[in-house]
Amino acid sequence: MKNILAIIFLLSSPWVLADQNNLRLAELFEQLKAAEDAMDAGMIEVRIWDIWGEHPDPDIDELMFIAMDELSGDQYGLALQSFTEIIERAPNFSEAWNMRATTHFLLGNYPESEADIMQTLELEPNHFGALSGLGQVYVAMEKYYDARSALRRALQVNPTMPGVIANLEALQRYFNATAI
Repeated sequence: MKNILAIIFLLSSPWVLADQNNLRLAELFEQLKAAEDAMDAGMIEVRIWDIWGEHPDPDIDELMFIAMDELSGDQYGLALQSFTEIIERAPNFSEAWNMRATTHFLLGNYPESEADIMQTLELEPNHFGALSGLGQVYVAMEKYYDARSALRRALQVNPTMPGVIANLEALQRYFNATAI
């Protein structure tokens, strides 16, 4: 009986089901789609990002904290090394892939960023941040139709993202201006 209670406790712990496999995400994604405005959606987004950033291994959590600190401190080379180490140790941790993609983007490594985003989306197809980032990568690579597709996919998951909406509008203006 004691073992059964321990298993139930562990399975109900948010750490066991952390990151993109967390059962809380399905409900949050439904709430996100139903959000009436960007402010409501923003509160839900924060909860989703928090879950994506969780990992059951405290060592991975600590490395993620260090890597994020390096990234926010514009130490892109160090951040890239740290995110790579996290991915080597936890290859199914989608947010590590996403953050390494962001780092590659900031370094101008667009094909590498695209590859990491694809891995992020393989692990977490609803990663609206990765989809938005993919749109930015495609714009940087001058793949405007692919960018539009990625941004539209982001809005299917998270319909109220102001930056994505603005980017889509800018792409539409570009398409209108270059139409023959």
